[in-house]
This record gives sequence, C-alpha cells and structure tokens, in this order.
Amino acid sequence: RVVPLARALRFLPERTLDSAEAVDVSHGRRVPGTGGAETAVRLTSGEELIAIGEPRDGELQPVVVFAAS
Repeated sequence: RVVPLARALRFLPERTLDSAEAVDVSHGRRVPGTGGAETAVRLTSGEELIAIGEPRDGELQPVVVFAAS
C-alpha cells in the first residue's frame, strides 16, 4: 500500500504558509519563525506539502522542496 507523502510525514511539526510564503519556499527562500521546532518542519499550504524546512537563525530554511502538484 502506498502512503501519501504528506500523511507519512505527519509526525513532523507543521508550519502553515500563506500564498506569498508558499511561493518563496518553493523557490528555496527562508520564511520567518521556527514553528517552535528544533528539527525538521513540514511547510504546507492548504492540503499541499510544499517543503521540509529546518530552523536556522530564527527562520525556516527549506531543505527539501517538492514539485507542485
């Protein structure tokens, strides 16, 4: 059985992005805040998983960006 990636990564904390932030993250740009996380964070917009980010200097840096569906 194939599990959708967004569901498989639900154990990670989530930071919901607005539409402008989603565009920034999809281009590898950082967004403000850490979501209270110390490790990887799911960066989502609506139901879409945009990227996995890591906290760096008070911001979230996308480290894995997924193609738009």
